[in-house]
Amino acid sequence: MHSWPETRDTLIARLKNPSDRQAWNEFVSLYEPLIFRFSRRRGLQDADACDITQRVLWAVARASDRWEPDADRGRFRGWLATVTRNAVINLIQRENAGRGSGSSEVWDMLEAIPEPNSDLETDWVYERRCELFRYTAARVKNSFSEDVWRAFWMTAVDGQNGGDVAERLGKTIGSVYAARSRVLAKIRKAVAAIEQDESES
Repeated sequence: MHSWPETRDTLIARLKNPSDRQAWNEFVSLYEPLIFRFSRRRGLQDADACDITQRVLWAVARASDRWEPDADRGRFRGWLATVTRNAVINLIQRENAGRGSGSSEVWDMLEAIPEPNSDLETDWVYERRCELFRYTAARVKNSFSEDVWRAFWMTAVDGQNGGDVAERLGKTIGSVYAARSRVLAKIRKAVAAIEQDESES
């Protein structure tokens, strides 16, 4: 099983070396989907969210040699969330610059983007936890039979009724819920290990 890509200061320090491809690959694999989904949740279209993602990654590349861990300045993820939010605001302002300044639609869009330390952190944490779930689920999937995995996925992720899933899979409802419980326990354990590792760094 691969370990969760580093999110610690050690990865950020490694980004200072532009030729450290492994560090950059880990960073991009960890944060690119997060930045993209965060931008999409702010109402941007796919192309604009891709543009924001590239701009934020470029900003990280430019600033990585100056980043130093500092408890007073906050964590790197908080800085990255702020950079992403500002990039979204800048894009909206740029796109609407020629449309006149009295448009309430533009201001409504800008006001819909939360201020730092409000829902921004909550959304960022939510997106990161979703990415952590996807990552760990992909890693533990091969530990289970196809039927066990399908029972888990259909009930826990797709939200289907346990009785319907049992009927569809030709299983008892008890075996469906037992399968769901086994997979969830393994995912929770993997997530807890990653979060413990991060909290110690």
